[in-house]
Amino acid sequence: MIEVQDVVKSIKNIYSLKINNGLIVNAKGVCSSKFSAYSLCSPKARKLNMPFANSFQATLKFSTKQRDTFLFENHIDHSAVNFEHCDWIFANSAENPLTNESLVKNVCMKIQCSQLELMVEKEMIKPSKEIVAKVKEALRHDNPYNELMTVFEIYGKFLPKKIILGHKIYRTICLIVNESQPDINFKEEERSAYFKTKEYDDILNQWKECIRLYGFNSSYLVSVDNKSIMRDEIEMWMNTCSESEYDSLKIIGWNELYPIYEIFEEPLCQEIKSILGIIYQTGSFNIKEKVLFSGIIPVNVPPFSYRVNFPVCFKSNNYQLFGKLVKQSGEPIDKVVIKFKYMDIRILCLRGKF
Repeated sequence: MIEVQDVVKSIKNIYSLKINNGLIVNAKGVCSSKFSAYSLCSPKARKLNMPFANSFQATLKFSTKQRDTFLFENHIDHSAVNFEHCDWIFANSAENPLTNESLVKNVCMKIQCSQLELMVEKEMIKPSKEIVAKVKEALRHDNPYNELMTVFEIYGKFLPKKIILGHKIYRTICLIVNESQPDINFKEEERSAYFKTKEYDDILNQWKECIRLYGFNSSYLVSVDNKSIMRDEIEMWMNTCSESEYDSLKIIGWNELYPIYEIFEEPLCQEIKSILGIIYQTGSFNIKEKVLFSGIIPVNVPPFSYRVNFPVCFKSNNYQLFGKLVKQSGEPIDKVVIKFKYMDIRILCLRGKF
């Protein structure tokens, strides 16, 4: 293991790789945020030195789920994501690429050389003052859920514990899109082999033959910096990579992803999770829902019914209302039952019957 100071000496552009920035996830793909999520506190680094022939590994993947193709195209291993922690990243689950299991027929090919693994444990980092301030401001807002999601869309929704640096060329071919059933002869499968082995040659030939049958061009792959590498130039590309300096390394993989809210101190983290609907609300409401609006409306002389104007405009009337009558001290009056009689997005009001 080596300290980051030694890595910086050999990788002058390590900070330009944005290793302390969160990962923004949307339908278009995964990319690093432009803003730092935490201060960098000496992550560990592990060199992945191997003989030349064992440095380059080819992988051929037959994907039958859109989610798996999305992960492949964005350099994330399937095991790097806990899918139980992914529902929160989109308000509409149908738009979430990490939970999209719609059937596809995609062929994915990559050849990569992993050279350095950076390890950033949660205990080693501290969220930046800027992101802490933005999160606290969002929690105080009348519409805390949408404001929090806006913050995470800027700073990212995930952070990786491990970042793989190296060289990589890859390509994905979509043979059939949005078909109700996958081809009977097309099954989920993945093969890997190192350079200069029979299995490696078999993988390249299988890739060529498979996509040729569907009329696609198999003569090239694409690097992570969007350069085309022709098939007959792959070995030359390997030689160039093996002779290059650490400065030329690119991020070719993110592993062990976790939600960005986990870097905050426990009280703040718990408050975020309750607003996002990940855990039950603290206090008098035993609910586990996204919080679109919260607040206290003073009622000096409780009438039979009471009109409340929302300070925010909801996008639809697909929401639920929860309320309790509380004393000035904040103590709930459980004997009084609140009944919501009327809700309308156009009028933005409700009536409570006490």
